[in-house]
Amino acid sequence: MWRISECFELTSVAISWFAVGCCSYCINKYDQSRLYFSKATSLEGTFAPGWIGYENAYAGKEEGDQAMSGYRTAARLFPGCHLPTLYIGMEYMRTHSFKLDDQFFYASKGNMSFGSTCV
Repeated sequence: MWRISECFELTSVAISWFAVGCCSYCINKYDQSRLYFSKATSLEGTFAPGWIGYENAYAGKEEGDQAMSGYRTAARLFPGCHLPTLYIGMEYMRTHSFKLDDQFFYASKGNMSFGSTCV
């Protein structure tokens, strides 16, 4: 059985807020999910899944410019991570910029570590 003090300790962990953001995202509550992803990244600024989730919530509402800006920031913050470039490619594909999406898909594939799935 969980103690109340343990529940309060979990609210200071970025992954907890990320999980709540994912649940909100899954039921298409993108504004709410952005709040939770933002809380996760404010608790731990280097929490890459929180940054990606935050920008995915913008993309979910088809706010592509804001999503692209965030994906570019994530690409700078997390060099070597293939996800920001993958999502940039997906945004370009959504806007039918096929030459640009290919470039980012190939860059993402080049950044993949063994065992990652991409394209």
